[in-house]
Amino acid sequence: GISGVAMAVALPDGRRFVAELGTDGDGSPMSTETARPITSVTKTMTSAVVLRLVEEGRLELARPLREIPGVGPIPGGAAVTVRQLLDHSRGLAPYQETATYDAGAALTPEEAVAASMSTPLQWAPGTEPGYSNSGFLALGLLAEAATGRSFDALIDEYVIAPAALAATVRDPTPTAGWTGGSAGGVVSTVDDLATWGEALY
Repeated sequence: GISGVAMAVALPDGRRFVAELGTDGDGSPMSTETARPITSVTKTMTSAVVLRLVEEGRLELARPLREIPGVGPIPGGAAVTVRQLLDHSRGLAPYQETATYDAGAALTPEEAVAASMSTPLQWAPGTEPGYSNSGFLALGLLAEAATGRSFDALIDEYVIAPAALAATVRDPTPTAGWTGGSAGGVVSTVDDLATWGEALY
């Protein structure tokens, strides 16, 4: 059911190739210059921000956290670490799987994490892996609390500006049932993503 594709390939010798084929969702020709939501690729940027804050001594990978700032305590009196949030072993239920989730309503990162925190942990933190947007939304809230700055500003400072991602922006548009934020709220082009991949790795 996919009507088109846009891609960029960066080679080790510095050469870059971009290509597009087919049509976009609105029927227009697919273009590599079109900025579109990169959804969970955003998590690579969030990880980079968090690890820079660890380097700067503002966050600690192994320090037990019993609450998420602005949201509340970890369910059951448990503690999680930044490392467990980064590697998806924290046990927090994805907000889409909580009893209060409404697929027709937009929700903030705080509301999404609060929904997860009102649900029992799926397992003891650090004992099992399980992919979840809620953990990365919690990382964004932790980064904001550690710096006193918005996550948008942190992405600009630590990712977009130093990597010179000219076509990459944060997407503040509310979407029913989905909280982008630090889990998936960036819009970019394939060329910028290739540049980001080179900068990251």
